[in-house]
Parts: sequence; C-alpha cells; structure tokens
Amino acid sequence: MSRIMIDCPEAGGPVYTHLNFEAFDWEAIPVGEREIECPRCGRMHVWRRADAWLDEDGGRG
Repeated sequence: MSRIMIDCPEAGGPVYTHLNFEAFDWEAIPVGEREIECPRCGRMHVWRRADAWLDEDGGRG
C-alpha cells in the first residue's frame, strides 16, 4: 500500500494526504480536486492527481 503525497507550495517538502492506494487502484480511481490542511505551513491546499505521487514505502507497518 502506498501513501499519496504532495509538495507544500508554501514551505516546500512532502506532505502526506492521508490517502493510501495500491498503484493500480490509484491509476483507476477518479480523484478530482481534494483539499488538505497542510501540517508544514498550516494553510489549506487544493491538489489534483497531477500534483501527487505515490510514496511506495509509506503504507508499511
């Protein structure tokens, strides 16, 4: 299971979106626009699939 990550546009650096998917599911599921309160800068960020990537080590216990 992989974590879906984005970059914080304000402070930089990766931010976990609190979503986990297998790679094949991530490609098949419509994502649209999502919103997250960023733990790095405290602001709300809107993100789309094009802004995100899979952190393949993220879902391991």
